[in-house]
Amino acid sequence: MLAELHHALRKIDDAKVVVLAGRGKAFCGGADVVELRSLNVETGPAFVTRIHEASKTIRELPVPVVARLHGAVIGAGLEIAAACDLRVAAEGT
Repeated sequence: MLAELHHALRKIDDAKVVVLAGRGKAFCGGADVVELRSLNVETGPAFVTRIHEASKTIRELPVPVVARLHGAVIGAGLEIAAACDLRVAAEGT
């Protein structure tokens, strides 16, 4: 998901605003637990780097980025939301 987000954001060229929203029960419940279990000293840094690169891309967009939050916003999802210019949360988030 991070790679797809990073790639999609890099292709934005004529938007006035970007709104990031999750599907399902949560904005982003964090990383896949199965993926986290597979990380080790060699693969962990690349995983964290992907999160940081997506966040940096959000921060550097020349238009406002709004996080439309609902449900859980944890782990990498929280970092993505924090990188946005504005966060709007549904009741109970």
